[in-house]
Amino acid sequence: MDSFACSKFYRVIGDELRFARSNKGLSQVELFLATNISRETISRIECGSRRVSVHHLCILCEYLDVPIEKIIKKGMSHAN
Repeated sequence: MDSFACSKFYRVIGDELRFARSNKGLSQVELFLATNISRETISRIECGSRRVSVHHLCILCEYLDVPIEKIIKKGMSHAN
């Protein structure tokens, strides 16, 4: 995967996490309080400027009730 595709992959993942958070009616601060992932980190992940770690992705997907496989597949489908 080239750097452009990699960047797109993380942007799509961030978009999906933002969508899931919004659907649950949560602010970034509320998500931070529930997961202990800083609001700044959540913001950077959602806008695609930070690559989400597997550890954080697992925590966020579990809390937001989103299958991690769905998020990764969506990212891969848009990165190619």
